[in-house]
Amino acid sequence: MRKIFKQLFDSFLKKRKILIIYRLGRAVGDHLLMTGFIKLLKDQHQYKVYVFSNYPDLFKFNKKIEKIYKLKFNLISSFTVKFFNYLKCENIKEFLNPSENPGKIFALSKYQNIHIAQYQSINFNLDLNFENLKNEFFLSSEENKVFSEKFKLPDNYALIQSGGKISFTPNREWGAQNFQKIIDNLNHINWVQIGGDNDVVLKNTNFFYYGKSLRELAYIISKSKFILCQEGFYYHLANAFTIKKFLIMSGFMHKKNIFYNNNNNILIHKTENLKCYPCYKLYECNSCKQNLKLIRPEKVVEIIKSNI
Repeated sequence: MRKIFKQLFDSFLKKRKILIIYRLGRAVGDHLLMTGFIKLLKDQHQYKVYVFSNYPDLFKFNKKIEKIYKLKFNLISSFTVKFFNYLKCENIKEFLNPSENPGKIFALSKYQNIHIAQYQSINFNLDLNFENLKNEFFLSSEENKVFSEKFKLPDNYALIQSGGKISFTPNREWGAQNFQKIIDNLNHINWVQIGGDNDVVLKNTNFFYYGKSLRELAYIISKSKFILCQEGFYYHLANAFTIKKFLIMSGFMHKKNIFYNNNNNILIHKTENLKCYPCYKLYECNSCKQNLKLIRPEKVVEIIKSNI
C-alpha cells in the first residue's frame, strides 16, 4: 500500500516540479542553512519549494518559497514529520543528514571537504554546485521602519558577542574576557552586543540585544558595519547580508564546513598548531581549548583594524 501511494505521490510532485523540505528541531542555524540551499535549488533546478519548519520567521518574504508551514513541538507536527519519513518520497526530503545521531564525535567528521549546508542536504541526491552558497533573509520596508524607530541604534556600529554556544560542544568558547579586550582596544567603535540573556554583559557597549525575535536580530545584523563572533548561528545569519564577518574559529570543524566564498569573511584561527584539527569532538578537548588561547586579542585587533 505504501509503495503504491509513494509512487502516486512522487509522480504528482515530479510532474509539477514540487519539492517539499522539512525539519523539526531546535538548532536554528540548521534551519537557516535551508535558505541558502533553497536559493541553489531555484537557481540551478527551478523547483517549486514548500517548507515545513518550526522557525518560519527565517523564511518570511522569501519569494523562492511557494508556501511556509509552521511546525510545532506537538503531536500534529510530530505526526507530519513521521508521515513524511514513512513515505520516503524522492521529492519530500528532510533537511538533516541521515548519519546525524548523538555520539562522541560529530558525524560531519566524515565530510570534511564540504559545507555544512551540503552535509545536511546530502540525502536529496541532487546535482548542486555549492560554491556560491549564500543564506538569505528578507526584511520588509515596514519592518525596517518599525525596528529603526524601536532600537535607535548608533551610526556605523559593529556587533560583538561575549560567549559561544557550548551546549553542542564545549570546544569553541573563546571567552568573554577576550571580547572585552577587543572593545577596550577599539573603543572608538560603536559596539553593540548580541547574545542570550545569560551571556556575560560586556562593558562600554552602546546596546545589548538579547531578545528572542529572529526578525529583530536579523535587522540589527543587517544594519551593522561588521560582526565579530564565534562559530554558530550569528555567523551564518550574518552571511545573509553584505556586512564584513570576523570569525573566531576554534578548529572544532574544518574551515570548509563553514566558509562562504565571498570577500567579506575573515577567519581568525590558529588551526595550524592544532594536532587534532579538525576535531569534531562533542566532549571536552583540552587541545582545542589550549589552541583557542593562542588567538590573542591584540592580534584580532590588528586584523580588524587592517580590514575596516
